[in-house]
Amino acid sequence: MSMADADLVWEYIQGIQFPKGREEVVSHARSRNAPGDVVEMLSRLPDRQFESAADVLTAVDLPE
Repeated sequence: MSMADADLVWEYIQGIQFPKGREEVVSHARSRNAPGDVVEMLSRLPDRQFESAADVLTAVDLPE
């Protein structure tokens, strides 16, 4: 996992109040004008509830 990619994802999910499901996380990132690659990574998250931003970052499929 690249720290730069994790930092980029974090930038677009910060401020969200957890717990949230995948679609809510994606929607929040889109509302913050996340670039397409971030939205795509978040769209591939498992369909479940996330308890924190750290939980999202652990589950997201970041490019190597």
